[in-house]
Amino acid sequence: MNFIEAIKICLKKYASIKGRASISEFWYFILFYYAIIFIPILLVLIIGKNERDILLILIFSVVGAFGLLPPYISVSVRRLHDMNKSGWWYFVYLIPYIGFFIFIIMSSLPGTKGKNRYDSVENESINVDKNLIEKQ
Repeated sequence: MNFIEAIKICLKKYASIKGRASISEFWYFILFYYAIIFIPILLVLIIGKNERDILLILIFSVVGAFGLLPPYISVSVRRLHDMNKSGWWYFVYLIPYIGFFIFIIMSSLPGTKGKNRYDSVENESINVDKNLIEKQ
């Protein structure tokens, strides 16, 4: 799965927590999400000349962050599902100081192979033609 495909999938599944998300799908979307937030802020720091431009760029950053929050949460929950963990584990984020790091480490672990209780595996490295399977 490449960067563009991952973004398309996450935006298509905007608020869907059903199914699973591969490691690449998760990390590509996280990269996209934080780029939407931090690139405008970086632009403000580099070229911010007047207050009006700074305000517009920062508004874009905030609107982007809130607009992409539902797919951010849903891809995170689907990533947990890929590891056969409940979506409730997402609330580990709420642990002060270490919650974010715990979640990042958990999200970096490989998913379960084959089926689990949330869905069948949707691994980008396995591309099997369904017609071929049905013929056998």
